[in-house]
Amino acid sequence: MIHVPPWLGVHLSSPIESPPSHNCILAPRTSTMKYLALTLACILVVLDTPAHSTEKTQQTAPAVSAVITLNTDEGKRPAVFPHAKHQTKVECDACHKDANFPTNKKWDMKKGHALCLGCHKAKNQGAVKCDGCHK
Repeated sequence: MIHVPPWLGVHLSSPIESPPSHNCILAPRTSTMKYLALTLACILVVLDTPAHSTEKTQQTAPAVSAVITLNTDEGKRPAVFPHAKHQTKVECDACHKDANFPTNKKWDMKKGHALCLGCHKAKNQGAVKCDGCHK
């Protein structure tokens, strides 16, 4: 039987019996609710992981100018680097992960020639004379 406190202002003419909790559809057991919630959470996590995604993820490079001017020591012509043109032909890591690529973005003749000129000669493509890069 359910007891209704008098301060609620509800007057019942007959007592209400509460249904047994093991047969009640409206009040499932707490352990069942926890199990269902945990199962649903696991399913959502599995469906949301990239390993199960059918779409191929593509990394995009940060926006960079189409042409980059690499300043040299005073009195020498700067090297003009057509970055956009290189992006269509060479993977980013080919240059950016090379040991000669300066991490502080300060180029010197030795590193610049080793990386750029070395690649141009190895592939037999691109500028190999001074005025091909230095404008």
